Amino acid sequence: LSAFCAFVAVFLVIVGAVHASATGLVVRSTPEGLGAKLFDDYRADGLGEELAEDITKARIREYEFLTEHVNATDWESFIGECCCRDQYPDDEELANRTELWTCRKKLGDAAEECDPTRDDCVIHKQRQRVGESKSGLTLRRFCDREFAAGVADPVWVS
Repeated sequence: LSAFCAFVAVFLVIVGAVHASATGLVVRSTPEGLGAKLFDDYRADGLGEELAEDITKARIREYEFLTEHVNATDWESFIGECCCRDQYPDDEELANRTELWTCRKKLGDAAEECDPTRDDCVIHKQRQRVGESKSGLTLRRFCDREFAAGVADPVWVS
């Protein structure tokens, strides 16, 4: 993983994409309240509590851990496939607020021999860590892979 992270860092410097309006697919930060909205919508569609919850958990997992594109189904596997950097390192007002995680795509999603100049080997996931009125930095430091003592890995519950 260290070699992959080093490769990604050098590659981004070379192509001038360090200011992380990264080329390639960028999956936006998960909107606040998305899980509750999905759950309510599925339940309103008549799916029942249990099925609505199961589908919501699967959809949130897909969105949070990019399960469609990356070999990740939870936080532990996500951090094993992805490297983090500040999305706006050169902007004083925005720095240290939004993480940009760059992840290897799983084989089959990208060509077996992917071409990094076309960004078909990676996908990016934004994680908003500091918002207008909230900060998640007490739960996990910026770009840290470990959560604070006593904080569980992220899961969605209804």
